[in-house]
Amino acid sequence: MSKVFKQKYDSIGAFLKSARLSKGYSQESMAKKCQVKTRKTVENWEGNCTTIKINKFIMFMESCDIDPSKAMTFYNKNIRNV
Repeated sequence: MSKVFKQKYDSIGAFLKSARLSKGYSQESMAKKCQVKTRKTVENWEGNCTTIKINKFIMFMESCDIDPSKAMTFYNKNIRNV
């Protein structure tokens, strides 16, 4: 199990950032992996300024070697109701 599931988060953005950093990816490299134009998009997701679309969430999680369905289950149990 990924170490990102062993932490507590107050938002989906914090979870995304932790997942990205666990792989050592920059925002720019993650933007390329998620097929978005700039790193600012990733920054906005991580800062909870914009909502990540489900197809991009799946790309993000798969890029971090995290099963997207496990990530959604974790989110629903641990973050959404904070």
